[in-house]
Amino acid sequence: FKSRAEPRKVPLPQLIEHIYFKRFKREKPETVKPLKQILKEMETKKKLQKEKKEERRKQRALSSDSAAE
Repeated sequence: FKSRAEPRKVPLPQLIEHIYFKRFKREKPETVKPLKQILKEMETKKKLQKEKKEERRKQRALSSDSAAE
């Protein structure tokens, strides 16, 4: 398998830059955040979504109770 693979023609850093640009259509990320911050934001977002979902459940329960009466 490896013998058939074409050897890289550019150094690895340039290859990575090229692949990144191909994938994201930019040379570098718009914002660079630490991983801890990203995880914290995801956790906060998840909590908000759970709260909204719970609120919708309560609303549905109330509306179905009042419709049954």
